[in-house]
Amino acid sequence: MRENEKFYGFEETLYRLDQKHAEDIAILDLRESTAIADFFIIVTANSKTHMKTLQETAEESLEQAGIECHLEGRESDRWRLVDGISVVVHIFSREGRSFYSLERIWGDVPTSLYSQNMPEQPAQARQNQQFEQLRQAGFSRNE
Repeated sequence: MRENEKFYGFEETLYRLDQKHAEDIAILDLRESTAIADFFIIVTANSKTHMKTLQETAEESLEQAGIECHLEGRESDRWRLVDGISVVVHIFSREGRSFYSLERIWGDVPTSLYSQNMPEQPAQARQNQQFEQLRQAGFSRNE
């Protein structure tokens, strides 16, 4: 997640997941804690069909940003993963999110919530506002 174009892919992924009504979007900053990824994006889906839609959305968004992805759990009802190496998107059912409890396991890393309730506005203005909030929480585009 060191190159700007990869970070912009991450921003677009958050935005697209939000547009597809992903619930409880959380971003965990793992850069100081582990080498397995720079960030986890954790979202909740409300059905198996919604999980598939969110998985496809995350995969397409990351790949359009030039981030090659590996998929896990394609048929799972509880958990699916889109692994973009530096950014890993975890898509859970409500039950799966509670069971795996990644926010608790990684409770010592900086975490930010991506607001889903912002009023509709042009995409760029909305992204700028969202990422100003992330910057204030310690995330940086220049990392």
